[in-house]
Amino acid sequence: DSPEEIQSETTEALRSAMSILVQKAPDEADAYREFVLGVAQSVAAAAGDVAAAETGAIEAIRAALEAPAKT
Repeated sequence: DSPEEIQSETTEALRSAMSILVQKAPDEADAYREFVLGVAQSVAAAAGDVAAAETGAIEAIRAALEAPAKT
């Protein structure tokens, strides 16, 4: 799989997870979103300097967590 395919599959999985969570446990959606974003930011910062690629990946994750799943 190419990096683009992995990113696409991952963001779609995040959208799907958020959609299910909002339907089944809406009170947990914000905590899940913050957890996933926190992990992404920690991973990006682990190497020291956060580059444009990491920033772009975090923004893609943020967008996936805020967008409804495709049906």
